[in-house]
Amino acid sequence: MDAVIHPDGKQSPLKWSAACYGMYAPPRDLAAPSGEWNTSRILVRGRQVEHWLNGELAAKFELGDADWTTRVQAGKWRTYPRYGLERSGRICFQDHGHAVAFRSVKILPLPAAES
Repeated sequence: MDAVIHPDGKQSPLKWSAACYGMYAPPRDLAAPSGEWNTSRILVRGRQVEHWLNGELAAKFELGDADWTTRVQAGKWRTYPRYGLERSGRICFQDHGHAVAFRSVKILPLPAAES
């Protein structure tokens, strides 16, 4: 979500690009200016999640831990008790009514961690 142009982005850093929407905000606006490409990497290992935007760590959290559960219950996801906890399923991309483009989207399985 564009922090400069979009009303929701202006409202809260919890809605900026690279936020775990409504739950974890990036440390600052890491998005490239409108009209420029961003590079994003979301790394999930077990319950540990890191979201990188343009080479900088934007959010880091653990799915299902006490902090996650508290944030789910306090926010817009409270009516979805399994929010973010499914191990497989579909992904979606949103546009919120503004122009958006995606390129070179890849979803890759990670090798199993060695014991």
